[in-house]
Amino acid sequence: MKTAEGVYVFEVLPSVNKKEVMDAVEHVYKVRPVKVRMAKITTKKVSARRRGVYGTSGGGKKAYVYLKEGDSISII
Repeated sequence: MKTAEGVYVFEVLPSVNKKEVMDAVEHVYKVRPVKVRMAKITTKKVSARRRGVYGTSGGGKKAYVYLKEGDSISII
């Protein structure tokens, strides 16, 4: 997903760090990111009312990849 300012958002494994994301983006898309910011996705409590089952959904990690002006990633 791309935002207006050249920021791309990727959902990554919770064990991945910024350096690994930078290296992966450079290897796959041939573009060197300016910076990478990470955000934790919190889990949410959910319930299936008909069955009376409770549990959790979601969770994980997002990586916001910032590129310099003029660079772009083609996501198909």
